Amino acid sequence: MTTFKLLTAFFLAGILLTPRIYAQRISIDGYVVNSKSGEYVKEVNILDEISGIGTISDNTGYFKLTLNAGDVQLTFYENAYKSFLTDFSVKNDTVLTVKMKHKKDLKADTLLNDESQVLISSSGIKRKHRK
Repeated sequence: MTTFKLLTAFFLAGILLTPRIYAQRISIDGYVVNSKSGEYVKEVNILDEISGIGTISDNTGYFKLTLNAGDVQLTFYENAYKSFLTDFSVKNDTVLTVKMKHKKDLKADTLLNDESQVLISSSGIKRKHRK
């Protein structure tokens, strides 16, 4: 019986002293719009490359993802638009406005960097800068 009490005490101590780590869940939602016309862009594939979680914008350009707080790496893709990847760190629910450039508006001889392909506005994110 003494061994049982000792094992029970160790078990309970382990449960009480073990830190509980739960990932905070946040939502990232917003609208995808055409950078030139301002019209909503439907059926844009949006994928978080880190978690593998994705969604598609609806007929009004609206999308919503539920992810773990922390680093996010979103890819936005639609056949008629210039696809791009953007990464940032997020701590709480975030609303984005994403402006995509239509391929017909891109000049063949113009090189665009990530900053010119996307404008994301939100108060809850910290942009990461690539080297």
